[in-house]
Amino acid sequence: MTAEELKELSILFVDDESMQRMLMDKILSKSFKSVDMAEDGIKALEVYRENSNKYDLVITDFTMPKMNGWELVQSILDINPEQKIVILTANDPMELKEDYGCTANIIRKPFKRQEGITSLVELLS
Repeated sequence: MTAEELKELSILFVDDESMQRMLMDKILSKSFKSVDMAEDGIKALEVYRENSNKYDLVITDFTMPKMNGWELVQSILDINPEQKIVILTANDPMELKEDYGCTANIIRKPFKRQEGITSLVELLS
């Protein structure tokens, strides 16, 4: 996927930590057309329901209050089973897969900016 193609994509990013949202907004806004932010799973689900056809990718933190990332993933996939989703986590991805039956794409935090963008590009290609 070229840089020009990336510039046409829209992202929904979900994290309960405001510093993470600010950092990822700066990083993602350089590569993608639009980046919307949500501070928890419940707010993200509201935003997604209103704009489900808008997002090429949803990126969510796993550990959040109110609704964790896996619950959000399941709710989004109920709306759109084809939605591409990435879960960010400091946990061991294999444990998530075993404990939750998680089949979403997982990127382990912390990650270097270029590694994260490369993983996203591979997923979107």
